[in-house]
Amino acid sequence: DGTKSYTLDAVGYSTSTLNITYVKGESHETINGDGSKTLNVGNNSFDVVVTAHNGTDKTTYTINVYRKSNNANLATLNVTSSKTGSLDKPFNANTTTYTYNTDADETSVNISYTKAHNGATVVTTPANLTGINPRTTSSVTIEVTPEDTTQAKKTYTINFAVAKSTNGNLSEITV
Repeated sequence: DGTKSYTLDAVGYSTSTLNITYVKGESHETINGDGSKTLNVGNNSFDVVVTAHNGTDKTTYTINVYRKSNNANLATLNVTSSKTGSLDKPFNANTTTYTYNTDADETSVNISYTKAHNGATVVTTPANLTGINPRTTSSVTIEVTPEDTTQAKKTYTINFAVAKSTNGNLSEITV
């Protein structure tokens, strides 16, 4: 009796099945666990059990394979500011364009997010998402690349809409 473990190289998202075949070491062995196996995203483990002709002695071959994710979504997106402001709609992972409406005198907006899959990578423009001045920065992009980089990226855009000032006063007048 024993176990032998084999770990295959990670496979891309487009690989959804694994076909396990074998060659018997002895013609009277019985084999269970071969055939076509469905791969889930993440870690997968399959056992092929070989039972000797005596019906008692067994060897288990464990095959491990990791299937990469195609998930390029954000799980959360939060935009806050020092003054009053709000997104034009609630966050939805499938909605990629938002407008953040804010007061005319707003000078500091912070954006935070959570990736839907930990294996994804994110690049933001600007790189620093804290203390953004919406009067000088018109938009922010968050580009999410899935773990399987051959799959489609997703870019979320937050545009800033700054209210027009209602201040009609001079700060100084000289005659």
